[in-house]
Amino acid sequence: MPLKPFVHQFVLNGDKTGEQIETVDSLSLERHETVWLHIDLTDPQALAWLEKDANLESAALNSLTAEETRPRSYKGKNGLMVVLRGVNLNPGHDPEDMVAIRIWIEENRVISVRRRPVVSVEDIIED
Repeated sequence: MPLKPFVHQFVLNGDKTGEQIETVDSLSLERHETVWLHIDLTDPQALAWLEKDANLESAALNSLTAEETRPRSYKGKNGLMVVLRGVNLNPGHDPEDMVAIRIWIEENRVISVRRRPVVSVEDIIED
């Protein structure tokens, strides 16, 4: 069963496909598979996992968990941070009420976080 703050967990195959997985363990990372972890920051376990278990550099942790977002990107010591905002396509919401996704990309791991559902993420998973 997935840890609660993970909305989605995938092993990425490198051929534009991926396999949804139940858990991410050290074995997945030892085999040098690339994993994508999509996290819901509204879950109290999410911040604890990011702070204690994700082994992130402080600038990445701060960008992933910041209350306010603005689109930007930067190269960190061990990865790349991208913060994107887009139109809110969630049912019943004002499209001008932007949603944000923050993405930390490392050699074998991608961590994306959101505070509200991002329809485009679900579209990617469905495809």
